[in-house]
Amino acid sequence: LGIQALIVSGSGLFLAAFSEKRLDLGETAFRGLSRIAAIDAGATDFFAPWCQSAEPGVNGPRFGWRNGNTISVAGFRKLPQRVTLPFTPRVHGPSIMYASGVIERLITDQTGTRLALVRFPAVGYDEAPAPATVVWDRTMSEPLVDLAMSINPMGSHVAVLRYRHAV
Repeated sequence: LGIQALIVSGSGLFLAAFSEKRLDLGETAFRGLSRIAAIDAGATDFFAPWCQSAEPGVNGPRFGWRNGNTISVAGFRKLPQRVTLPFTPRVHGPSIMYASGVIERLITDQTGTRLALVRFPAVGYDEAPAPATVVWDRTMSEPLVDLAMSINPMGSHVAVLRYRHAV
């Protein structure tokens, strides 16, 4: 069973890999540390996607961060994709990644009164990435406190929006 941990050190984003050798004892072994990408100075709000598929290959994991009004996603030998929003985004929970490699995430503004869906197209190794886009941007009738997204192996996804007194 593989366990991964995202590590930020200086201007680098790293992935530490561990495996469970003896599941009955919970014994883990360090498998290595890989540099994923260079990150922007001042980056915050790091995230990793929930994946529809755990299959290894060109879709491989990509990770993201926020820097000001910009959300970026990059991965091992996958160049950064960026989208700049017309507001300062607040990152909630994980993004989702389809088996195709497309990553989507819901973003709010700092007050929770705006909600946007951003999409990062799939990208192959060492390829120039297609631009990320804002799919839609809506003003909410009541501020959101938090939200969560999930995806299943068939590609269906659901979002739960939490308001101050309701879900």
